[in-house]
Parts: sequence; structure tokens; C-alpha cells
Amino acid sequence: MRGQPISLIAIAFFVTLWLPGETAAEDFVEKSALREVPAKGKFSITPMLGTDFTVGGDWVESASVSGTIGGSNVTGTLSAPFQDFGDVYDQPFSVGITFNYGLSSTAEVFGGIHSTRARSDEFDAINVDAAGTVGGTAVAASTVITGEFDDYHELGIDGGYRQFFRPGKRFRPYISGSLGLKHVDYIELDLIHKPTGAKIDDIKFYDSSVTYTLGFGLGFRYDASPNISLGLETGLKYAGDLDDDDRDMSSSAIGTNDSGDKLAIPLTARINIAF
Repeated sequence: MRGQPISLIAIAFFVTLWLPGETAAEDFVEKSALREVPAKGKFSITPMLGTDFTVGGDWVESASVSGTIGGSNVTGTLSAPFQDFGDVYDQPFSVGITFNYGLSSTAEVFGGIHSTRARSDEFDAINVDAAGTVGGTAVAASTVITGEFDDYHELGIDGGYRQFFRPGKRFRPYISGSLGLKHVDYIELDLIHKPTGAKIDDIKFYDSSVTYTLGFGLGFRYDASPNISLGLETGLKYAGDLDDDDRDMSSSAIGTNDSGDKLAIPLTARINIAF
């Protein structure tokens, strides 16, 4: 179900906005046993683990392909189909930490750093529509040239604002907005025509890049102790284009790497530690 992940946290968020309040006794127990987080002028930190589900963006632009790729001549009628991030990489894995500062009992600002990695996955990179050659090796029509990118590594920073609901309660949903930057390592592409064994390795595709990110979050925190709360967050996150590297491509092959943007639904588990 890639592209349409079921996000129960979003349902929980809206449902809890209408949950009835605790009784007076329960409210007294909560307030006497727990600290209110966020709290004005107080800091907390939030380690997190997560992943994301690609729902948009172009990783490989569709194009006709001919000319020279990676120093090898390519002839015939060949076409590169559109691919997004989820078509060419396995499920990503992220770790990170945010630092939070309370503005009030219902609002905080935050800034954080994260690392995201994803293993490459083989994909159908080029369709051979009419017979030709790859690096001097004849390739037949109606076959496929398989591709595989370098593994993906991203290091990012972001900052933003959270608005909480149901202040003073154990279970507090929130919404958030963020802006950030991410650095992505350079990425090369390997091609192989498996029926003949013809290969073109280490084709430069995306250069080392810094691009912007925009995020909108829906989440909740649940107080487990006076200083610890557990949470989940989802939402939408967009990352801008990467820098293309055309040094190993010529002719109509140029243009397949003119994007690299990504729209995803993140899902992260969080532990908030208050000071």
C-alpha cells in the first residue's frame, strides 16, 4: 500500500480533541503527580526513531535515452520511465533528536538534527524499445536495462513550532510546522542488461546537495512519569530538488536527473525528556 499508508495517529488526533475531560479526582491526581510539559521557560529533549512513505516527487525523470552514458555509447530506441524515491530505494530509517523550549503550557519551539539512510533497490531503469547497443554489446528489443543507485544518506536540521491541545492532561495531541535544510551525499548509478551482461558502472547522477525541507506534523504526547512522555508523529514533509551531475551523460540522457524532490508521510516514535 505504498503511497497510501494508514495513519491511525491522525484519527487519534482529531478524536481526542472531543474527548470528555477527566473527573475532578482524576484531574487532581494528574496535576499532583505530573509536570506540565511544555512549560514556559523550560527545556526538554526528544530522541526519535522513524521512517517515511513516499507519496510524490520525481527521482528519475522520464526521457528518451541515447548518446554516451558513463563513457559508453548507447544506441537504439531506449526510454527511461519515471521513478520516485520509493521505486528505487527500500524503506528509509531515520534517527534524530530535537531540543524544545516551552513558550507556554500549550506551545513550544524546537530545533533538531536527524540522519536518514535507505538501501538501494534494483529497478527497471531503461526500456529497450528497438534493438541497439550498450557499450558495444548488442541488446534486443523488448528487454530491460536494470538500474541500481548508491545507498541514500541524508543529514538534516530543522526548526519549528508546536501547538498543543488539552493542556494539563496526560494525553495531549498537537500540530506543528517546520522549516529545514538537508545534505544528501553524491549518488551514482549502475546499469546492467542482464540477458547479455552488458554493464555501465559508476554513472554520476546526483551531486552532493543541500536543499530545503518543509514539514507539517500531527502528533501526540502521553505522560508516563513526571519527566518522561511518549509520543508518535506523522504529517507531510516536502524536500526540494537535488543538484544534478551530468558529467557522465550526454545527448538526450541529460534531463533524467533534473529533479530529486520528495513528498513523504513521515512516521516517528518519540520519547520526550523534561528538565
